[in-house]
Amino acid sequence: MPTPSKEARVILALEAVQNDKDLSLRAAARLYNIPYNTLRDRHAGKPARRDFPANSRNLTDLEEQTIVQYVIELSACAFPPRLCGVEDMANHLRRECNAPPVGKRWAHNFVKRQLELRTRYSRRYDYQRAKCEDPKVIGEWFTLVRNVKCQGSLITGFTCRGRWFSAAVTQRILSGETVPIRRLPLTVWLMSLLCCKAGYKG
Repeated sequence: MPTPSKEARVILALEAVQNDKDLSLRAAARLYNIPYNTLRDRHAGKPARRDFPANSRNLTDLEEQTIVQYVIELSACAFPPRLCGVEDMANHLRRECNAPPVGKRWAHNFVKRQLELRTRYSRRYDYQRAKCEDPKVIGEWFTLVRNVKCQGSLITGFTCRGRWFSAAVTQRILSGETVPIRRLPLTVWLMSLLCCKAGYKG
């Protein structure tokens, strides 16, 4: 018969003390082979250590859930972030509290703790497929971007150092566990190239 865990013995000792008014805490601790201080604290209402958040935790539950939701939304919009992007989000929240930045392995451990997230490798863009795009449609997009640029309201969200230049190589990205990553058409990717060539800096 397997030996009950320490937590199971503590629960049994608390039930025994509650059912038997003559049983003292010290006697129950000896009977169930658990430290007296542990049984005393639990009897006084102190929760188990495993129910406490880690002392080295950098973000609150609300902040972590906000990052998870934002990553899922980016993945659904075909903008899956990388681990360094998640680290930047956490550091931004830490700066708001005048706290030091997170560690080098924080983003990796954060993804492992979140059941909604997982890492995967993106696929390189198929340049042969790009040749089959309709030139007329591509030309219309270039015309649209040129008109927007002339009006002084250039579309934001694309930088020369941003996400879509890195899409030319295979890299490790984040996504939701059940949210598929959509691939943007060539026209949108070319629009970002035009924005960079036009001198836009995000």
